[in-house]
Amino acid sequence: MRSPGRMAVTGPLNFIVRLLMRFIAYVCAAILLDGSASAAECTRLDANAAEAVLKYLDSWKNVHLAYMEFQRCDVNLGISEGFSNAIAELLEDDWLHFADLARLVRSDAAFGEFVLRHVDETIEDDDRRSITASAKNHCPLDAASLCAKLNTRISSLGPWHS
Repeated sequence: MRSPGRMAVTGPLNFIVRLLMRFIAYVCAAILLDGSASAAECTRLDANAAEAVLKYLDSWKNVHLAYMEFQRCDVNLGISEGFSNAIAELLEDDWLHFADLARLVRSDAAFGEFVLRHVDETIEDDDRRSITASAKNHCPLDAASLCAKLNTRISSLGPWHS
């Protein structure tokens, strides 16, 4: 017995309704199960949070944490420049903790690529020379490969002044 107010769907219409319901179910499942499209997008809220975090990038651990949380926002010019400035500052002013960077890069190679990408044209010549000298003369033994990559990256940039 049919419940009151419920209409029976019969014949070809029944087939179409069932097909439509299956299609809707598949679309909903795909949206719920595949969050990769939205996870890869930097929303305005993400960008605001990333910009707020930039001023706290005073250690390699903090840079790595920000990278893990906001790498999708690196396409934003202001955020990208903030990462570059923080990385340059740590390389030139905090070489004593370069081993921390090397440890993080050994466990997360993509982070190493991120750091090297942010060693860029925004770093002034004097700072480049200082970083290069530190990498050549004060590189930790277990970070020789990273120091070599850093020097190669800096030498590929050309002069800073325009």
